[in-house]
Amino acid sequence: MSGSVYPPAMRIRAAELAATGLGHKEVAKKLGVPYATVGRWLHPEWAAKERASSREAKRRRTGVCLSCGGETRYNGRTVNGPSARCASCARSALGEDA
Repeated sequence: MSGSVYPPAMRIRAAELAATGLGHKEVAKKLGVPYATVGRWLHPEWAAKERASSREAKRRRTGVCLSCGGETRYNGRTVNGPSARCASCARSALGEDA
């Protein structure tokens, strides 16, 4: 991922507030950020583990293209599962491939 949308000073302030005994939700409320963000700031090892877990889950949700048999990507919707066609075949089906 690219950089944070929050200034680095905000992370420092979050650590200072947490050191005073405030919980993640209280720190988040004071700073005006989601409490999960505060959790990621204060526990980067947890955040890295969660990102790796998410990437692995997406890798497991691949499918087989109905047109060419190639691998399809996870489309982001758990209910519908992986895409039915690979990106190349999907473009061809829409007439975008010349």
